[in-house]
Amino acid sequence: MKLFSEEVHPRLKDLRESYDPDAMQELRASRPDVENVDVNLSL
Repeated sequence: MKLFSEEVHPRLKDLRESYDPDAMQELRASRPDVENVDVNLSL
């Protein structure tokens, strides 16, 4: 529990505070939609 409280939780808190939904929307729009792109993962 010490690892979570000292390492993980502060990092998650920082990520939540710095999250910008508008910037994330622009980033998603600039990338191809994986569900509609043939990535040919068959072996």
